[in-house]
Amino acid sequence: MLAPAMLARPGQDPTRWLLILLLASALVCQATVAGPRAKRRQDQPPQRETSHGPGYPLVLRLDAGDSGEGDWRLASEVQAAEDTTGPARALSMAELNCTQVQRLLLKPKAALGGGSPAGNSRRLARRLQQDIAALRGSAWYHLTRLGIDIAELSCTQNASSVLEQVNASFGQDLDFVELDDLAYFPLQSSAKIDDPLWSSQWGSRRVGLEGAWRQLEELSQSKEVVVALIDTGMNFYHEDLQGRLWVNMGEIANNGVDDDGNGLVDDVHGYNFVSNHGRPDDDSGHGTHNAGLMAANLNNIGIAGAAGRNPNIKLMVVKALTGQGGFKSDAIEALNYALSMGAEISSNCWGGQTESAALQAAIQIAMEAGHLFVSAAGNNAVNVDYEPFYPCVYPHVLCVAAMEASEEFTFFTNYGI
Repeated sequence: MLAPAMLARPGQDPTRWLLILLLASALVCQATVAGPRAKRRQDQPPQRETSHGPGYPLVLRLDAGDSGEGDWRLASEVQAAEDTTGPARALSMAELNCTQVQRLLLKPKAALGGGSPAGNSRRLARRLQQDIAALRGSAWYHLTRLGIDIAELSCTQNASSVLEQVNASFGQDLDFVELDDLAYFPLQSSAKIDDPLWSSQWGSRRVGLEGAWRQLEELSQSKEVVVALIDTGMNFYHEDLQGRLWVNMGEIANNGVDDDGNGLVDDVHGYNFVSNHGRPDDDSGHGTHNAGLMAANLNNIGIAGAAGRNPNIKLMVVKALTGQGGFKSDAIEALNYALSMGAEISSNCWGGQTESAALQAAIQIAMEAGHLFVSAAGNNAVNVDYEPFYPCVYPHVLCVAAMEASEEFTFFTNYGI
């Protein structure tokens, strides 16, 4: 099953459009086991080969204390200040012992105030903090590329009640507002890929990877194509994935500084939005498995990835979930990062039955910017036209189902028009 996808535009690099075929053919999923959302850690990823990546603020945070009169600052600056001097306001014992973050996802209407998205968000945040007591002193984040805001609530607040208050008083000023939720899960295929021999990779041969590789090798000046692996992370030391990492040239590894000023510290090869640090390690194997399907080297080791021998295909590792699932906010932050840092394609081998206006808006914005969002169809053996599986069914998503060697749908795959 392929949902509506983007079409090539005249004059665009042919490497990109060959990669669409390769990536779609490689998007197969496997089960994992991992831990829940964790608190911030300070360990960082290893130094790797160099590439390029734009550096500009992509995550802003309000530094308002209880007053609601603050302004946007880089999220990394606010975090550094809190690490040194503590939070801007005194926390109660219940807040200090908090283990579960509660979040609201919202987006002001474009016409609100007639200013920039960040300015509109700041004005709305000030009004919300002034009028709704539960939001005073809450941490407030603005994703600059998507124009979506994330309000972190105290765990002592009733999040559903806060949502009702926001909708009642400010719903007319918002494109949407919703609660964050553990909504998406890594997908498990009933057909395991255990054999490391190319002769056993019938699916890769059936979609014509060898022919696509020859075309890629014939392109004398193909530019780097960055694919965002939005998943459970990746094993950076895997022998079959060496040389495949995208590198943010504006960032210096392991120095604890936001060198490129994008609001995130040590995001050399991507970022971990589950634990909020620069080391997107795979704690389960799911992300590494999918990274190999896309980009494992042709080197007589393990399997052959869809990228073949093309050295210009790089993986940006963006951790947005664990084997136990992922939050809507982490998926949205991951896409904001991928889009902001130059990834043209993203692999999203996860999903669920929970609809999200916030994620749909984020995908729409990404599509309009020329980004291809590839998603798995799901493994519930249902027709998604009647039992929707998200984000597969959203417009402009390239949604990929599973088939047998007989070219029939597998017994477990979702399907639809």
